[in-house]
Amino acid sequence: MKKTCLLLLPGLLTLTGRAQKDSSHLDIGWLVLDRGLTQTISIKGSDLERMPFVNLGDAISAWLYGAYTKPATLAYVVDGNPVTDVNSYPIFDIEEVTLVESAVGGAAYGGTQQELVVITTRRGGEGPAGEKGKSGIRAAAQGGAVNSNGDGIKTDINFYQQYYVGGYRNYDKLSVGGSADWVRDVVPMPSGPEYQVNTPENLQRLRFNGYLTWKPTTSDLIELRVGYAPQWVEEGLDSNLTSGESQITAEMHSHLVVPEARWYRRLWRGLNNELQVADAGASSYSAWNLINSGDLEDTAEARVNHLYVHERLSYEVSAGGWHFVPSLNFSYDHITEKTVSTMDSVAFVGGVGGGGQFVVFDLPLGPWQKQTGDLLFLTPAVDVRLARLLDLQLGAQIDMSSRQENLSQQAYPFATLGMDVLQFGGGRRVPGGGVRGSGVPGRDVAGRSVPSLKLYGSYAERPLVFVDDYSLYDFEGGGAPYSLASVYPPATTSFVFSSYSPTGGTISETILSANEPRPVFWTWEAGASFTTAGSRMQFGYTFEKRNLVTSGGISYLPAMGLGTTVLPVWKSTMHHADLRFRVTDSTGLVWLTGLHLTLMRSESYFSFPDVNFSSIYGSYQFPQAGDFYPAHFSYTGGWVNRWNVGNFSAGLDLMYRFGEATEQWTAYGSYFNGPRLNSVLLSNIYAGNRWKLQGARILELFIESRGLARSKSSDLPDDRRYYTIGGKLSM
Repeated sequence: MKKTCLLLLPGLLTLTGRAQKDSSHLDIGWLVLDRGLTQTISIKGSDLERMPFVNLGDAISAWLYGAYTKPATLAYVVDGNPVTDVNSYPIFDIEEVTLVESAVGGAAYGGTQQELVVITTRRGGEGPAGEKGKSGIRAAAQGGAVNSNGDGIKTDINFYQQYYVGGYRNYDKLSVGGSADWVRDVVPMPSGPEYQVNTPENLQRLRFNGYLTWKPTTSDLIELRVGYAPQWVEEGLDSNLTSGESQITAEMHSHLVVPEARWYRRLWRGLNNELQVADAGASSYSAWNLINSGDLEDTAEARVNHLYVHERLSYEVSAGGWHFVPSLNFSYDHITEKTVSTMDSVAFVGGVGGGGQFVVFDLPLGPWQKQTGDLLFLTPAVDVRLARLLDLQLGAQIDMSSRQENLSQQAYPFATLGMDVLQFGGGRRVPGGGVRGSGVPGRDVAGRSVPSLKLYGSYAERPLVFVDDYSLYDFEGGGAPYSLASVYPPATTSFVFSSYSPTGGTISETILSANEPRPVFWTWEAGASFTTAGSRMQFGYTFEKRNLVTSGGISYLPAMGLGTTVLPVWKSTMHHADLRFRVTDSTGLVWLTGLHLTLMRSESYFSFPDVNFSSIYGSYQFPQAGDFYPAHFSYTGGWVNRWNVGNFSAGLDLMYRFGEATEQWTAYGSYFNGPRLNSVLLSNIYAGNRWKLQGARILELFIESRGLARSKSSDLPDDRRYYTIGGKLSM
């Protein structure tokens, strides 16, 4: 199983946005960050609605870190809730996508190379000027042909489709809304006389989402939400290749149900409490069969339940321009996972010369395997803010999940700092050191633009806990590669080692394995952003360093005198620069552009020191294996553009990757240090027109292509080319 406060690029890339209750903060689930003084990259959902995709990571890579923000490297928080799979939400239900460029962003989610993306969903509709009214309905449809643009691949043409309808109603104290969406994604199948396609590989997904927001008093806010996403995948292919006859059949069915509830209450002057509960239930069934001279059939089923409870208590004290916000965050996750599988045998029965056939001998599923995991964290923190000039937040995640003897660390500190060295209270510094405030960020009392220079820094540690994947399957390998499950191993493990003796028979020894303490993974980031030219141009830079070093695990064979030590090490450094510019903003033409460049260097070690093996039969020595994965680096990024001329709009997005390492095999395994690849991909291009119909109705029609051209196959998004037409109607 797998806005804008800075009017830099309105409608394209921004640094801030709207949250459901407070647009000045970012809710990342276990912590709240000051949005204006946290480095971010934001994308409006409306800028992604014209793109054909099932996995959100495919749509946003060109806007963020290029090949380093593919689906498998992103973790998501939706409306303050860490989700199992963001792809259970259609893009028409998403208002904004924000990448959090801070070490604390990924300190509780994902693996060693995860970046955190915060999603804000829609609460209301879209009028002629983007406003929200009493009620409304939105409908959208998109469809078109898909083939492959990979090197030397000849495929048939298959068809992508998506249909969406959603509505909302706002009352005085109550708001309700819901949506339904069906999407069919496809993989082009190989063509030619050697292939017979019985069932083209396709994925069909239904998505149902509904919400209710109730404000019974001025001090209370209650939100309820439920999502349900069933899907199924099928494929059938016969081939007669030179290697022999083969048949491939596959089917997969999955379901994801996520009910959520949140209660926000103002307890007293400055004292606030927020309680959030979510329960994600997932199940999947898969059957895969490859028949080629007696291969096997694999059938598996899994059922997962993930309960998430979060409580946040905070108190705000203000004195002049200073704000002090101590808080206590409590989070609890409980995951139950049940899996069952079987491997059926396949045999060729009958005579030769066309008289035989493949026969599958079915074996029963079972027995069910069950495991449970719990995460329990207590996070005290204090946030100190000085107007719009300075924000400092300090705290620690206290791991209360396990009390085992091999737990080496329980408190994981974090810190984040942001400051604007040129602005204070939205005003302009004047001779003598004084400040004239206008109350508007980036403007002086005369309404003139004031340059802004913001500096950022952050540090966070976290335990590397058990990671699993309960996301809906897609052709890119899943949506969110984490579940927050934590199944800790015991302090020691014993097992029996058996070997053959030179004189016949076996020798059995009991082996005690001392499991190493959980590795500590840490990240620190530093960055800056400079805005000038009347807020038309912004330059940003981010440096990130990550490190994972285990303390070493020792396995002993006392009776045989064998001891081994394994020391895996993983390190990475990243430099990211982006330039966002409103080239022209005249009455007739608006051109917004953004250029991104990311350099990453990573290295991994998996070393064995010299090992001496002694027994009654002799002595042996295994030399040090050395470094399996030497350091490598490459450049990647994207270039995004948006044009508007009256009601006509167009867009073009590029992605590139230079210096991509390819896999190479050695005596110790494989590592990515082969010949380097350079590739460029036209990831998205569209053109459309918007009409205001009678009343408040708005109609937009567009044509779009994804992956239209690429220089060569690479690890940029998959080798598929889409040609689609679509439209949406708001009323």
